[in-house]
Amino acid sequence: MGFAESDPQWNARLAAFRAALQELGWTDGRNVLIDTRWTNADPDPSAAAAELVALSPDAIFACPHTAAAALHRQTRTIPIVAVMSGDPVSAGFVQSYARPGCNVTGFLMFETTINTKYPQLLKDIAPHVTRAAVVHAENTA
Repeated sequence: MGFAESDPQWNARLAAFRAALQELGWTDGRNVLIDTRWTNADPDPSAAAAELVALSPDAIFACPHTAAAALHRQTRTIPIVAVMSGDPVSAGFVQSYARPGCNVTGFLMFETTINTKYPQLLKDIAPHVTRAAVVHAENTA
């Protein structure tokens, strides 16, 4: 986790992840072990990635993309399921969205190819609009 352990939003998300696993029959400490590392938004989470890889888990869930990239540098064999806020194709650690070509898979928080659909959607819901502005700020902390 690329966030502080005290972050209430990410603790809630982790709790939801654990609850969803439990609904699927996976109970932490019984038939699955969830070992979490919090990196406090460290731009280089390599140490946490190395610790997790050294444990030889069956799979690793990574968030955000900086954690996935650090894990990918540490292992090419352990499956990494990543929540990405950046573009893994542009970053160069997967070949394409459809076929990553490596041990990293997952999903994007913002799928960039859909951005081309937004102007048409805006035109459909507000046909009188002739000018629009876009403001985007990516917060990875």
